[in-house]
Amino acid sequence: MKLNIFKLSVASFSLLLLMGTEALAATSNERDSLRGLQGVLVKRVDFNSQPANLAGKLVVQEIRTEVEGQLSQAGILILDEGGYPNSVELPFLQIQGAISQIAKNYYAYSIFVELYQRATLLQNLSRPSVVTWREGALSTGSMLKLRERIRFLMNRFIQDYKEANSRASYAQSVSLSPSQPVYTPRASY
Repeated sequence: MKLNIFKLSVASFSLLLLMGTEALAATSNERDSLRGLQGVLVKRVDFNSQPANLAGKLVVQEIRTEVEGQLSQAGILILDEGGYPNSVELPFLQIQGAISQIAKNYYAYSIFVELYQRATLLQNLSRPSVVTWREGALSTGSMLKLRERIRFLMNRFIQDYKEANSRASYAQSVSLSPSQPVYTPRASY
């Protein structure tokens, strides 16, 4: 009997959407990559949609403003590309997703919040920007629920940031001896 991979994939995706589960959660290594971070640049907020005009219902600039407001309220410095001559070195958040209309005012969507930082690859000492923290969700609901989910994911980022930069956590990282290896983020996505 031939297994239809496409049907299996659609069924699995549908099940995740119906359950509204978190698709991806930050690991302790990802949380540790936030240690010592002085601030972040909110570089990109982007949603692909089916039909294409759905993205217009999401006001991207409003989402960016809300995200920056959450970060500021949490005491996380918002970096501005214009203030840094070499902005490629800045850690930046990217919020992206996909949305598809299922019924009138009801949508299926995926959202990912990712933090990119420069990392040195030990193999060739190149310095690409890599994802060091990532969290996402698959769900269904109204546009309002989608925006609430973005706020939820940003709260998870803020929580991990605060945990990584708490006094006890930060003191532990500062006490590393020179002979201990330093964590270098891996590009695993």
